[in-house]
Amino acid sequence: GWKASLLGGHFQSQIGGYYINYQNMQFQLYDTEASNDTGTGTAIENLAPSTIEGIEISEQAKLGHLGLAIGFNYNHSALGSIKTLPSYALPPGFGSPLSHPQCLSGRTYSADDICFDYAPYLDNVTGEQLPDAPTISGSVAVDYSVTVGTSAALDPRVMYSHTDKQYSTIFESPYNLLQARDIWNANIDLVAGAWTLQLYGTNLSNQVYIVGVDGDRTYYGAPRQYGFMARRDV
Repeated sequence: GWKASLLGGHFQSQIGGYYINYQNMQFQLYDTEASNDTGTGTAIENLAPSTIEGIEISEQAKLGHLGLAIGFNYNHSALGSIKTLPSYALPPGFGSPLSHPQCLSGRTYSADDICFDYAPYLDNVTGEQLPDAPTISGSVAVDYSVTVGTSAALDPRVMYSHTDKQYSTIFESPYNLLQARDIWNANIDLVAGAWTLQLYGTNLSNQVYIVGVDGDRTYYGAPRQYGFMARRDV
């Protein structure tokens, strides 16, 4: 990485790059071997090594009353060699009340020992994006501080952030897709001595967006909110 203070301290810069060889990432998969023992077909397994690489940029400038902060992140991630089975791809009602082991060539199965051919349902996710790893994310914040009276300052600020689409699991299906989102926030601070009074608003465009999916549960981001905060530093 690299850090610098320029223009007499009015400009701060931080730039960093990273490369991660992600070993033994754990994920709950439908295990056709374990299904004969567990009755559920699911098991926590270590995935093949994956890679995460990217660059992070953070810049801050203060020119007189004007303040500017910019953040940018590029992230490229790739799953290792993985061919597995998404349970949602199985026929409706499959596994109830019991799951079935993979049919093995050359073995004879009885009426009480039912097997299933999982091969047509396997999904090769090698090289796909890691869960919760958007490619591009960034933010911009602008504020303009003005003096009020002899000892107070009024500082309005507007903030914008963007997050690319991402997936909640290793399976890139529409159900697991978390759409890109663009969020606007704003606040006005009145600072007088040890006191800070703030009016704020978040998600001003009231964008509806999903932040997570867990089985049949879907989690949404917070809607538009307004509020007031008072703080005293001692």
